[in-house]
Formats: sequence, C-alpha cells, structure tokens
Amino acid sequence: MTKRKQYSKRFDDYLKNHESYNILYPTNRILKLSGPFTLVPEIITLKTHPSQGDVWDLGVKQIDPATRESVYGIRRKALLRIAQAAQIVFDPRYTKRTDNALNPLRIEYQAVGMLRKPDGQWLSIVHSREIDLEVIETEYRAAIEHEAEEMRLKIHKQGQEHILIMGTPECTKEITRQVNAKMLMLKKHKLSYAIAGAYSNVIRSLLLIKDYYTKAELDKPFVVPRVSVDTDRLLADIETRNKMKDGFYSTSMNLYGSPLSAATLMPPVSNSESQDQRISPDEMLCGHPPQNPPQHAFESGGII
Repeated sequence: MTKRKQYSKRFDDYLKNHESYNILYPTNRILKLSGPFTLVPEIITLKTHPSQGDVWDLGVKQIDPATRESVYGIRRKALLRIAQAAQIVFDPRYTKRTDNALNPLRIEYQAVGMLRKPDGQWLSIVHSREIDLEVIETEYRAAIEHEAEEMRLKIHKQGQEHILIMGTPECTKEITRQVNAKMLMLKKHKLSYAIAGAYSNVIRSLLLIKDYYTKAELDKPFVVPRVSVDTDRLLADIETRNKMKDGFYSTSMNLYGSPLSAATLMPPVSNSESQDQRISPDEMLCGHPPQNPPQHAFESGGII
C-alpha cells in the first residue's frame, strides 16, 4: 500500500524550500495580510506523460547554451485545476465573444479573471484570443511546403517510408490533404479554441505560469497560495471565542427553538381532579377510557 505524502499547512514553509516546488507566487517574501487572514497552500500534482491529459509535448528546446531538453506545456484542463485551487474568479459580464460574428473565418473571445491578493484587494486581468482561419491556413501551408523543400515531408506507402519531392503531383496532393484536415478541425472547434486560449492566457498571467516546463520541473508539485480566514488566530482571542459561542447558540435557537423541560411538555392537571379520574398507564395501554372524565377539560378545550 502506497503511503500518501504529508504536506505542510504553512505557505512560508514552501517559500523556504522553493527549490523542491513550483511555487506560483510572484515574490519570495510573504506580504502582510490584512485582518484575520492567512495564506493556505494548495498542492497540485500533474501527470507528466502527454497521454494522460495534463501536459502536451512541445518538442526539444534550448534550455541553456549547453543543454537541449524535451519541454511540455500545461493543458487547459490542468490550468483550470490550478485556477480553482487559487480561487481565480472570471467575470461573466465581460467574459464573452467580442467579434461581430459576421466573418465565418474569424472569431475573438475575451476573458476577464480576478485573483484576490494577500492584502484583500482584487487583481483583474483581461486577455483575448483571436482565431483567423485565413491567416492560420497560410502559415500552416507555408510550414509544410518548407518541410517539403528540405526533403523532410514523408508518407508511408505499402509499409515503406517515402520522401516527397517539392513540386511533384504527389507532394502537392499531400500538402493539400494535410492543410484541409487541419483547417477542417479548426473550423469545427474554432469557438472552443478561442475560449480555451482566452482562459489559459488569464490564468497564466495571474499566476505567472511559464509557457513550458521540463520533465524534472513537472515532477515537482505546484503550490498555490489561497487567502483564507486564520481560525487559530481567531480562537486565540477570548472575546472572539465567546462571541462565536454565542453565535452558535443563537443559530441553534433559531433552528430548533429553546430547550424545554419535561414538566413543560406534560399536560396540565387540575388540583380538584381526584386520583381515580386520571388515566392510568394501564388504561392507556389497554385502550380503556376514564370512567368519569372531568367536564372542565371538554368545556375549556384542554388536554385530558
């Protein structure tokens, strides 16, 4: 049985050991919080293989002058998990499509996100994502033609790999096929791509998330600070603790009413009523009515 790793509940512990975590916080020092608030760490771990849906392969990049490594970008699904942990809020009034929808080959979507800072104020960022299918088709066709010119465009035919020569009918047909397949997918999901791009840009900007990470960086947990009420500080004050107790008691009274004694729940019995006029427990169990019921109980509408 795998033992679950225990994480600290203090955010400053992660700042002190920031080499072991991906801390999504713009500074290495903790700002003073206003009122009874504190920073609570939220831990997010990502699945590092592209097939698992959290990251996607961006190829090999030059990390430093002497190192080239495979790098990965964080997908929208994982970005939304990070945003929920950081309590990023999107304004529904201004998060919307901003183009006039007259051009079927162009779409623009705007997202407005807000993040509560440690001092209690809100930081808002606006980002938009534009999808222009004409421009994308031109760029994509030029990229494939460049591969063909460098003899890097290949196809598989009859179980063998063939290099296509630029200018041949077979090469032109393959370029057209790849461009049409790419553009068909973009036309079908252009609105989803625009929405995902706008949301992702806002989340990256608010939390300073990098465009790509190496495999070693993705293996580290992501730590996001969340502003929360410091209950330990509140309960340490006697006056505050007493007010909380009074509030809990008032809530219980409003929900369930005041506690009643057993004597209050018993029916009233007149002093003039004799012992033989009362209903004994045996008579109640056997279903026998009293022999001489008191008249005042029927006249006043009281309980016998």
